[in-house]
Amino acid sequence: MGQSYLLTPMLEKGSLEYLMFSSSSPLSFVPCSERIHVAVREMAILFPKRPCSDTVRGSLRLLTSSASRLHGECQKASPHNPCPSDMQLVTQQVIQCAYDIAKAAKQLVTVTTKENSN
Repeated sequence: MGQSYLLTPMLEKGSLEYLMFSSSSPLSFVPCSERIHVAVREMAILFPKRPCSDTVRGSLRLLTSSASRLHGECQKASPHNPCPSDMQLVTQQVIQCAYDIAKAAKQLVTVTTKENSN
């Protein structure tokens, strides 16, 4: 029987990488989510605590909250969690969190690039 693989974007040291994991033999994504969370915190520190721009403020909020959600969802998918309620739902949530992190990072890059070019 073939294994099905999902690609999840991962933010690490400012670049978008892809994690490949098998849905038929779940791995622990907790260490990866912790590294993502650290990278997101380091990125957020680069911005003022109270940004003037609503776009920057919203993107930072999405970035940090998605990283926290990602960590929580990865803990649910952990092999140490004896019975996640619905592995497919957890997997979809992990994918959504990763997408939101990538989207927020892209928005921040776009906004700061525009600000720096003016």
